[in-house]
Amino acid sequence: MGHQQGVLPRWARPAILLCINCLVFLAASLPFLAGGAPYGDDHSAHLALGFHLSKLLSSGATDFFWSHSNLGLPLFASYQPLPSLMTGLLMALTPWLSPVFTFKLMVVLVWASLPVTWYLGARWLGMPQGRALILGLLSLSLRSHWHVGLTLTSSAYTGLFTQSCGLWLFPLAVGAFHRCFIRRDLRWPWASLLFALTLMSHLFIGLLTGIVCALWAAFNSRSILRQWRTFALHGITSFLACAFWLVPLLMTRAYLGGLPWLNETYDGWSLRQTGLAFMGGGALDAGRWPVLSVFALLGMVWAVWRCRRHRGLYALCLFAIVSWLLMGGRETWGEFYAKLPMHEHVNPLRYLTALQTVALVAAAFGLHAGLHACRSYLRNQMALQLGMTGLLLGFWIHQYAHISTIFRAKPTQDTLLHRVAGELASDREHRFMVGSRYGTGNHFERDYLPMLADRDQLQSYALGYHATVSTYFAEHIRLNPRALRLFNVGSFLSRGVDDPPRPFRFARGIGPYRIHRLPQAGDWGFFDLVRPGTRLEGDLRALRPHIRDRIIDSFKEQKVLVLNVQSGAIPNIVEDRSNLTGPPKGKILETKRSPLSYTAKVTAEPGAWLMLKVNYFPYWRVEIDGKKMPVHHVGPNFMAVTLPGGEHTVRWSYRNPPAQKWGAAGTFLAGLGWCAFAFGRRFREGRKTPTRETG
Repeated sequence: MGHQQGVLPRWARPAILLCINCLVFLAASLPFLAGGAPYGDDHSAHLALGFHLSKLLSSGATDFFWSHSNLGLPLFASYQPLPSLMTGLLMALTPWLSPVFTFKLMVVLVWASLPVTWYLGARWLGMPQGRALILGLLSLSLRSHWHVGLTLTSSAYTGLFTQSCGLWLFPLAVGAFHRCFIRRDLRWPWASLLFALTLMSHLFIGLLTGIVCALWAAFNSRSILRQWRTFALHGITSFLACAFWLVPLLMTRAYLGGLPWLNETYDGWSLRQTGLAFMGGGALDAGRWPVLSVFALLGMVWAVWRCRRHRGLYALCLFAIVSWLLMGGRETWGEFYAKLPMHEHVNPLRYLTALQTVALVAAAFGLHAGLHACRSYLRNQMALQLGMTGLLLGFWIHQYAHISTIFRAKPTQDTLLHRVAGELASDREHRFMVGSRYGTGNHFERDYLPMLADRDQLQSYALGYHATVSTYFAEHIRLNPRALRLFNVGSFLSRGVDDPPRPFRFARGIGPYRIHRLPQAGDWGFFDLVRPGTRLEGDLRALRPHIRDRIIDSFKEQKVLVLNVQSGAIPNIVEDRSNLTGPPKGKILETKRSPLSYTAKVTAEPGAWLMLKVNYFPYWRVEIDGKKMPVHHVGPNFMAVTLPGGEHTVRWSYRNPPAQKWGAAGTFLAGLGWCAFAFGRRFREGRKTPTRETG
């Protein structure tokens, strides 16, 4: 299309402003990128996981297990796969870059380009260009006391990396749904593809996307009913695209961890508390004048006055009401909340993201209306242009100052943790542990240090509570030799505390850190010979306190609790009545391990059990001299196999199901094929369209 000389096309001004906004973010992030390991609670875990996946992908592995955290995690059994896999793949493809830098670059690029996706999503939803541009620019302007929603501190302070990836895709998925089924100017597979990508980036943001699309479909029911076959095909395709991940997740839910604690955060807020958080400015303008809150209020008034007959307004209001109610959680709705589909283990405070999104849209309406009013009453164009320029400059200066303040990284010259890691790496046959009471409870010591040392650490709060119940047992471990043997702990790390916990002995000091070792740890490892003891049946999460009370006393007699997990069942305990006491006769002769397997050469009496002190999951298989054997699930959440007697080689290996691998490959190829087909078709159509001559 031709344009008058000297006149910019309509898309150019938003593109220029969004590019400047992106450059401001990148400039403010330069000290963060130039530094060392990033701050942000969960960042260390996401960094370590991405690095682990890069090693697996580089070796050609297609099975995903991570031993460094919480007694061993089956990856993506509960956690969304896409951001971590993309991080690992990028690290594998750029071995010349530091993994720390690669991860931080991904964090920065996601946030720096987020206003672009929000602008595009708003345009796809039919929002006018000016209002959509304001929404995009405001998407990084929220300031909240609670670092879990649509705010930069959710990443800089809390480290919610996968949530930011979901938020990046969220407006595109909703906008594509609108274009495919309401405007009908986009082919429906785009809606399926973008929804699947959003869901696989962050499960909760995918849930929000589903709620928004369902409400929008309800308010446009006639259009949906006219194309119900296409709509049904969209739903089926979206599910099939995620099936390789969702189906195994649903089939193994009995082994997931769930919410850590039912406190104010995880129990939900009262409806009054949520209202006060927004009315008082704490949810939108923490630490500053309530500018965004005022514009959001003005936007709501303006929308009710000017758009009261628009279906979009009613859908947005209903979305806000639903989110406000669901944020009440168990605090407001009791156990009814847990019975809602996909909500038993959802943190209700996550719905703050939805309410902040609604407020952001309202603020964009309010600010756009205010600017339009200024343009109507002020006739001096020069003054208007200067005012707009000053407003944008002030906005970007404010953004620059905020971003450079909150995104922080360790100094590159700080090598203290690397020196500690070098010492810990000398013993990879035992786990080490840290503890808040002893000055080593932060995310660097729980998650980043195991990555540096390539050694398993007992317990972390990142990822683990979602993925395994074992975090509960590791958190409440008793510091006595028998319990430490059960969990295969050989070292303890403290900081600024000279006296170690009683069973440990001081080994070495590195700066303020103290490494303490357990002298008798050389007598054990990841394997132990045991006998079957008391049997426990029922829901694994309900059995946790019973297992915790019995495991150490049982292990004193070298017996293990035998678990029979039945999801939702009432606990049933069958006490051990056997007269066998003491450890079974035998000896573990040799052990080996790899990222996906554990091997032991053992001699033992017939009927003895060999226990592997790694989290049980249905994808583990065990072979004795190459012959597959049944796996016993034993307490706290480990595995065992019955030995036939004599000398044998026992090998445990983690294998994702072949159907899951084929499904993942099919999803990837189908998505890639559709993109190639759609862009190729558009390119061919563009070449066939004659260029309009301009005079």
